[in-house]
Amino acid sequence: MDAVRVALLREVLAGTEWLGATRLATGGSLVALFGAGAAAGYLMRRPPRTTRGP
Repeated sequence: MDAVRVALLREVLAGTEWLGATRLATGGSLVALFGAGAAAGYLMRRPPRTTRGP
C-alpha cells in the first residue's frame, strides 16, 4: 500500500476508537439519567413518614 492509504487507514482506525469511547460515555450518561429518574420517582411516590405524637 502506498503512504496515503496507510495514513487514511490509521485515521479511520483512530476514529473508531473515539467512536467507541463516545458510545460508552453516552451509555453511561443514559444509565445515570434513568437511575436518577427512578430514584426521584421512588422518593416522590413513597408514603410519607408518620410520627407518633406525645
